[in-house]
Amino acid sequence: MIYKSLNGHFLEVEQVEHRQSHRVPAFLDVLIYQRGVPTAAGTLRNVSRDGLFILTDFDGARINQKVDLEFSMSSGGEKQSRRMSAIVVRKSVGGIACECADGDDDCHFLALSDLVYWLKSTRLPE
Repeated sequence: MIYKSLNGHFLEVEQVEHRQSHRVPAFLDVLIYQRGVPTAAGTLRNVSRDGLFILTDFDGARINQKVDLEFSMSSGGEKQSRRMSAIVVRKSVGGIACECADGDDDCHFLALSDLVYWLKSTRLPE
């Protein structure tokens, strides 16, 4: 196991050998919606073009459940909100892993792509 520090708290991080795409570290607030209603908040830990992992103590999501995720990115001093549908693919003590719900839906893929691009171009906290 690998341990990482987040705001003075150590998190156990699973080491996965065979990833399909590169993960970009993220520390960005996210709202989790169920049936159109915000039900929880969390912090993005990492994002890839295939999905994302959210640090949250929310336990109300089930595997294979569709949720909506909303996050804000600052660009040129302005905040831009993005919302995307996702499927919960894994749950752990520290959070949930999600992938894009509608792989054929360009809107959700673009929201995830915009997030990955923004994270790569923004200085992340050490």
